[in-house]
Amino acid sequence: MWSAPDVRNFVGSHLITLFFGALNRECDWAPLVPVLNDVAETTGDRLRFHVVHDQAFFDSLSTPHKQFTPTCDYETYLTARSARDRADAAQKYTVQSLQV
Repeated sequence: MWSAPDVRNFVGSHLITLFFGALNRECDWAPLVPVLNDVAETTGDRLRFHVVHDQAFFDSLSTPHKQFTPTCDYETYLTARSARDRADAAQKYTVQSLQV
């Protein structure tokens, strides 16, 4: 049975990992890719990505600071999601919220 990991304190962390775990959402993420790539280039290794399932989204990210997990069971998904700073599966980020 899956259980939530210990609470992590991200205050003061110089690293941010954006988690993207969604199916069939290209029409939502495609307009954001240029902005994400610009922010990733500007922030260097301080911004990292963890993508579950969506190989096209993963491939569209021009940063080397990314991790891919193929389609997985729900427990693996929850574990990956809970270990990240931001979750993108249920939210649409605006350009302003991603600016560093």
